[in-house]
Amino acid sequence: MKKRIFAALSAAVLLGSVFAGCKHGHDEKPDGSGGNSGTTTPASTEWSYDYGDLNYGGKDIRFMTLDYLWDMYIYLDRDIDDTDRLDAAVYKRDRLIEEKYGCKINVYEQQWNWSIPGYANEVYKVLASGDDMYDVIYVPINAQPSIITEGRLYNLENIRTLQLEKDWWDNSINNGYRIADNLYFASGSLMLQSFDSAWAIFFNQKLINEYRLDNPYDLVRNDGWTLDVLMSPCRSVANVNSSPSFEWGTGDGDQLYGISAHPNLPDKLIYASGERYVKEDSDGKFYFAAADSERFINVATKLMDFLSYEGNLRASSEELGKDGAGYMYPFVNDRAVFLGAEIKTGRFLKQKGYETEYGIVPLPKYDANQKEYYTPIVENLLVFTVPTTCKNPEEIGTVIDAMTYLGYTDVLPEYYNQTLFRGLNNDEDREMLDIISNSRGVDIAYFYGWNPDLAWKIGNSIFSGQPDFASSIAAEKESIALKIEDWVSQLGKLSK
Repeated sequence: MKKRIFAALSAAVLLGSVFAGCKHGHDEKPDGSGGNSGTTTPASTEWSYDYGDLNYGGKDIRFMTLDYLWDMYIYLDRDIDDTDRLDAAVYKRDRLIEEKYGCKINVYEQQWNWSIPGYANEVYKVLASGDDMYDVIYVPINAQPSIITEGRLYNLENIRTLQLEKDWWDNSINNGYRIADNLYFASGSLMLQSFDSAWAIFFNQKLINEYRLDNPYDLVRNDGWTLDVLMSPCRSVANVNSSPSFEWGTGDGDQLYGISAHPNLPDKLIYASGERYVKEDSDGKFYFAAADSERFINVATKLMDFLSYEGNLRASSEELGKDGAGYMYPFVNDRAVFLGAEIKTGRFLKQKGYETEYGIVPLPKYDANQKEYYTPIVENLLVFTVPTTCKNPEEIGTVIDAMTYLGYTDVLPEYYNQTLFRGLNNDEDREMLDIISNSRGVDIAYFYGWNPDLAWKIGNSIFSGQPDFASSIAAEKESIALKIEDWVSQLGKLSK
């Protein structure tokens, strides 16, 4: 069941009769269900899952989440009349869980008001009330980290029915969330935002062929996909054509750009190059790593040479805006060879009916010495939490783990199918998406709000060609160190 919560409502009102929604019957079947079209890594593996013998006695499993977030797929339940195959797979999963455990899945969706802090504040009100209102809350921790230090969330490691080490949980991401042996929030295949928000490079197949550029798939396979290799064609193909300059203006020109860059791309390429603002030392202590990293400065400098070049477009965060240089617009109109954006872009363009043939590859390595790909995800990730007001965390853990498992085996394959241009029928596309998925991770500085000002300064300097990285880092050194120290101190009090 999906229910809508209006953003202006207070925590007290949320308990009232304002919820509106429809209830799904267990015997109803969605049109187009059966989300396992094609083959992906999850679907091609034989899994054996022990559902146990829990009977929830018809009680509700209550979720709180958002109803929308930047066109990402964040849905925990869908309606019976949804004909979209991905929606149908989610619907089928939830009805199966209800049947197996004798429970009712109720998803209360907070109406999106274009404010991450606004939603996080509503979550805080719910938790601070002390009332047992929800069993599971999806929340952007970076907007309200105090809910951890104030002891309002269970340490998920203590909920024994959650099999957090299994593949259906995002271990590469969750390992970055852990502090010592504590994990207060997690990401997994129950909600697909961690896939949708992963960053990648899209390439326009028509332009790759027209300019006889190297096949990006082969470059990845041959371990030759580096920042220099991406930079080279971006410079060689960029052309003002009949336009007076590379300036976008109203979008009516005919300039050809090397890459259309989302405003957050510099920051994501820093992560992809293996650099982090904050790291953990061998003793488990966090420190401001960028403050003493010559390599961080070298990475930022190379990115400045790349993205400040006039033939590479500093696009806006608007998706398809023409006048505002929306980051997808040049790409789908064959005016940018490459696009730096989140994976959601593929599914979004297919849903909008664009026929631009695209491929997807990971963000490039910094150089040939880098051994692994690193894929960043959005810092405003809605993560799974269990509030301490929940009276039966072990039973909730049983249900959530099973939902996450089925999200991995039954829902994720259909997500792949909708994201890739040629669906699951192309081994190259599927291989690249697997690489991206398996290399997802986080810089913990973002998720605890330690570096937003510095990250913005560094990104702006990269785009504008101002190599003032060292001075910007030095100016924030004391502030970030104090934020880390305060956080560790607060968490230490919680564990006593």
